[in-house]
This record gives sequence, C-alpha cells and structure tokens, in this order.
Amino acid sequence: MTSSNTKISEKKPWERFHKWIHSICVVTFDLEIGQRVEFIYPGDTYLSKEESTSICYMAMPDSHSPVSQETNYHFRLNKSFDRDIHTHQLFTENCPQALSTNSQFLYGYVNFRQHKDANIRRGYYQKSVVILAPYPLHIFYYNIVRIISNAFFKYGEVAVETACRQLDEWPIPEPGAILNLTLLDNIIHCRIPKANDIEQRYNLLSPILDNPDTSEIKLHTMHEFNLYKYLRSIASNLNALWEIVLTGESLIVMAPSPAICAPLTEALVSLIHPLQYAGDYRPYFTIHDPDFSSFTNTSQIPCIILGVTNPFFNKTMQHFPHLIRLGDINIENKIDIKKKKNNLKLKSLDTKLGFFSSSKFFLNDDNSLIKKLTKTGNRPDDAQHVIIRKHFMELTECFMFPFERYLSSLMPLRKEISLFNPIPKISNFNIDDFIQSLLQHKNPLKAYGVQKDISPLYRRFIQTKTFKNWHNRRCEDINIQLGEAYYDIMKNINISSLNLSNHNHVEIVDLVMKISNRFRSLSTDMKEEKGKLRKQLTDIMADIDDELKSILLSNNAFRELFEFYEYAS
Repeated sequence: MTSSNTKISEKKPWERFHKWIHSICVVTFDLEIGQRVEFIYPGDTYLSKEESTSICYMAMPDSHSPVSQETNYHFRLNKSFDRDIHTHQLFTENCPQALSTNSQFLYGYVNFRQHKDANIRRGYYQKSVVILAPYPLHIFYYNIVRIISNAFFKYGEVAVETACRQLDEWPIPEPGAILNLTLLDNIIHCRIPKANDIEQRYNLLSPILDNPDTSEIKLHTMHEFNLYKYLRSIASNLNALWEIVLTGESLIVMAPSPAICAPLTEALVSLIHPLQYAGDYRPYFTIHDPDFSSFTNTSQIPCIILGVTNPFFNKTMQHFPHLIRLGDINIENKIDIKKKKNNLKLKSLDTKLGFFSSSKFFLNDDNSLIKKLTKTGNRPDDAQHVIIRKHFMELTECFMFPFERYLSSLMPLRKEISLFNPIPKISNFNIDDFIQSLLQHKNPLKAYGVQKDISPLYRRFIQTKTFKNWHNRRCEDINIQLGEAYYDIMKNINISSLNLSNHNHVEIVDLVMKISNRFRSLSTDMKEEKGKLRKQLTDIMADIDDELKSILLSNNAFRELFEFYEYAS
C-alpha cells in the first residue's frame, strides 16, 4: 500500500468534519407533535433528549409572523460533552481571547424558512436548517448555513449529505491560517484571527463576492457583527451597556425577531473586546428552555444576558435590572442622539422602545462618540462600525491598564532570578493591594468623563468570571515568559559569576539536574541551545571540586550524554 493510501485509510470518518462542525440537522414543524428533528448528519451523531428538545424549540422563532420569511440567527446550546476537546483547546490557545471556545456550549446557526402552503393543514410550510458548531465564528457560520440551506431547499437532503462530505475534506481550523474552502460550488476565502493580530483590531466587515458566476466569497471577518447596524438606535447608552457587560450584570434584550436580538446580544458582549465576556449569555432564549424557571425566580437574579422575542418576558423578567427593547432595525435607520436612560418600570413599558435601567453608572452618556458617528452625513456602516469598535477597545484597554501595571509589580526582575531557586512564578493577586495601587495613580477613565472614585467599579469587575478568566490566562502567559527568562539565563550566564564555591553540593547537583533535564527536553533540531547547555555543564565540571566531580561522573547518563569522560582521566 502506498503512503498516500495509508494516510487516506488512517483518516477516520467525519474526522475533519467534526473539527469544524458538530452536526447539521433539519428541524420541521409537525402538526401532531410540534417541532421535531427531521434528520441529522452525520447519521451517528448523538444528541441527548435535552439537547434535541432545546434545538427544536430554538430552531424556529417563537414570535408569530403570518408572512413568508427567511430568518437567519444563532443561539447557544448547553452541550453534554466535547467530542474533540484537543482541537478546541489548540484553537483557544492560539486565537484571540474573545474567540475562545467554551466547553459548556455549542453555537447553533439557523436558517428558518416559512411560506404559505395550502397543502398543509396548518396553512404554512415551516422548516429550519441548523448547524451546530464549537467556535464563535458567527459571520463565517452564517454564510455556511446560508449556502447549505439554499441547496437543501432546492435539492433536498442530498445537498446536506454532499456538503458534509465536502466539509470532511477541509483542513483543520488553525488560527492565522489563510483558507480557501470549497462548499457546494462556492469558494470561501477567509482567515481565522490569531492571538496578537494587531492589524485586525478594527475590521471592515462586509463580505465581497469577487465573482458572482463562481460564487467566490471573501470574508474580511469571520466573527464580528456590524456594531453600528445593531447598536445605533441605543448609541447614546453604549457606555452604560459597556459597564453592564463588564461587570456581568443581568440584561434583557427584547426584539421582534431572533434575527435582531441574537446578533445584538452578541454585539453587546463584544463591546469589552479584547476581553472575552465569560458570563452566561443566550443570544436567543425561549420560554421552553430548561433554565427558564431558574431565570424567572425573583428571589435571585441570575448573572446573564438574554436575547428574547416573546412578549411574555415582559411579565416574567421584571426582576431584571436592565432592559433593551428594540423594534425592527431595518426601519430604525437613525442614530439616537437624544434618548437617555429611562427608569425601569416594566409594567408600563409593554411597547415602549429604548434602554431602561434602575441603576446609576460610572460612565456618562458619551457625546464624543455620538459626534464622531454623526460628523459625516452618509458614512458607510462598515466605517461606523470601526469607529465604535475602536472607541470601546481603547476604553477597555484604558480600564485594564491598572491591572497590567499591578501584575508587573508581582513579577520578579530578571536580575532577581536565581538558577539555584525554582522557576519563578507571578505572586498572588491581592484585591486590597491592587486598589491601593489604583488609587496611587491617575484615574484611568478620566479621559472618558469619570471624575469620582472608580475603585467600586474595579471591585465589581474583579468578582466576575470575565476577570477570573482573564487573570488566569494572563498569569499563565506571564509564567511562561518567566520560564523562558529562566532558561535564557540558564544557557547564557557566565558560570564563573555563580560563585559555585559558595554553594553546597546539594545545590550544585540540583543545578546540574535542572540543566540536564532542560537539555533532554529540547528537540534534536535545537542544536544551538543544546550546545550552549552542554558548555554550561562543561564549565560547571571545570569549576567544582574533585569529590563532587567524581560523584557526578559516576552517573552514566551524565557521562555519556554530555561527554564528561575527558575530566575523568
């Protein structure tokens, strides 16, 4: 058998498919039992009863509309297990933090079709194509579900099967990779963002059809919704909403369609980029969700952001402190310049639109952002998106700067690193010490109109999952850097500067073991670094007494690996 045939035979069925997608299913409305999964690909895909039920309810809008429609939106689904945790971990390690996968959730991308049909007793044909995927690459998967749905509603189930087989030929999703992906006579040109992609901080968003005849689609972004499109009607309240998302407070986003509330909810949680919002949020949430009863429990307000369409939530979610209610964003084309935050009195707000809250915020309504957005008459939506993204990314970075400054104080200086000690780690975070450090410096949000003591806002943020996730990942990165500094000193330090004569035998043997272990951990192609480490061991052997030298040389591994036999003669 040839090597190429061997590689083909070693490839497991649906292995590449599952790197990108969990499964693809079609949900239909059955007059006898309601929504049900008509079929799923791959055919051996396991869904728990709870998962299947949730998919069925979220695969169709719960807001009734008598008109023919095609609706695209997405939801988050609690999943029972992760079938490809290794790939997802590699993705998370190399992508921007805001795109990290979540082991608890899958994303469901929906294309819902409805039209009148006299042959159906209910009078309507209703069916959805749903893609379940592990990554928050929203624009990418919206395009994928659109392509597959168009083929399915034209050719039937065979189109889904064909798409799945093509997906199984795709390369592994690797952050930083430039991809040309073929799907049902379409070619999708895209690039998955990579961690520290400075050049992609402020993306232009609109996909480009390079050649309509061949359906070549160029995606400038794989994940970002247009902030201006979804947030312009509440633009004057965005600073307050940034604060709500940052501190993990509860928020209801009510809209007439999941095609509005889902991307709007996603746009809101992205306001704190480059931080990843780590709290719970559901872009589209229905009264049939298993968590509905716990979220409607008035004795305890959940820390969650919910996108909803059912007016019933007006009554059941009156205990939530913040509410956004929007109409059709395709009708509301103007920026809201005058609208202010309204007090939250839900009983009198059954139809009133806007942002309602019972709280006071540290950040005032930002007139400077509104001026930027209204300065030019007919600026494209993509350009307006860039203005909003830049504003809030810079605001988030200003807010996070005191944490970076404080963490740097917890790191040992390079000159303090000793090879006779373990690899250094960053010291533990102390809230009181951080607040003291914060108050000793200039208010980081003064440029945004915040004049009062900002420490309560920081204390609230420190209690959130968003902070805990950021801090854990940041400490991991710092500890990696400290390890690299430690090993850099190990291979480059002048051994004579260590004054080995001032150290006992145990310390020196421990040092030799550290260098030896580092040597063995390096791959064979790292010849330069291995050569430096061998020289360090040679210099140590030349600088120690004969007794210790004999002890070390009695170890065959040392003698053979580092060729110390010359000292034994």
